[in-house]
Amino acid sequence: MRGTMDILLPSIQFSEFRRLNRKPPTLAELSALLNSQVDIIPDFDQWVEYSGRLVPATVVANRDWRDPIQPLNIVATACWHYFAKAKGITLSSHITGPVVIFCGDPEFLDLVATN
Repeated sequence: MRGTMDILLPSIQFSEFRRLNRKPPTLAELSALLNSQVDIIPDFDQWVEYSGRLVPATVVANRDWRDPIQPLNIVATACWHYFAKAKGITLSSHITGPVVIFCGDPEFLDLVATN
């Protein structure tokens, strides 16, 4: 089981990249990282690896990821809209605050989704 975890801040910078050769963080660890309960962002199930390859992903954010009081996460919103549009889905909302992007093998992503 292998995977990666990227944290994307609203400031258009990756604050952290971790290659994980263990289980993904627990729900409690993610909640602490995002200072809130965690939600999986719907229809955001792909990501572009540093190699440029498109890979399956699970993207999570804090529970208030649509709250306009938080800073807009421009890169996460643009990518979310792009990947959804490629599947024929039109989105009208935005992502605010930090997001955590998990990429990895199916076993790794299943653990992210069920944590």
